[in-house]
Amino acid sequence: MAAVDAHDEALWEKVLAALETVEAGRQHLIDTLWAQIPSYVEEYAYSPDAVSIEAQPVTVNLVRITGLLAIVPTGTTSATLQLGDRTFPLQNTVNLWTPISILLSERDERILTYAPSGPSSLYLWGTQVPTTGLMR
Repeated sequence: MAAVDAHDEALWEKVLAALETVEAGRQHLIDTLWAQIPSYVEEYAYSPDAVSIEAQPVTVNLVRITGLLAIVPTGTTSATLQLGDRTFPLQNTVNLWTPISILLSERDERILTYAPSGPSSLYLWGTQVPTTGLMR
């Protein structure tokens, strides 16, 4: 075995470069593993007097909506719920849908529209969808 010179700068540069590579690889592994763990998501909107409300996305990732509660004013003559490119007519004042499975991106709309105006609520819940390995 050869002796190592502790003052060899080239050797220290190689050691430090190797440690940086290991640390970057370790951080990438941590990020990848965390991306695989679904995170619970809640999105909601409320208005005391409107004809339309919109729930704002809380994440930039895909979300799998697994349930929703839409409440429109008593006496509503027409109500629709738009989730992304899908529109659903609502027949009741209180609408509870569970279990469901609807994928929404951050750009997809979440709009509850009704007439006449009055107090309303829209509450969506679900999980983030892991995006590691998805093709774009």
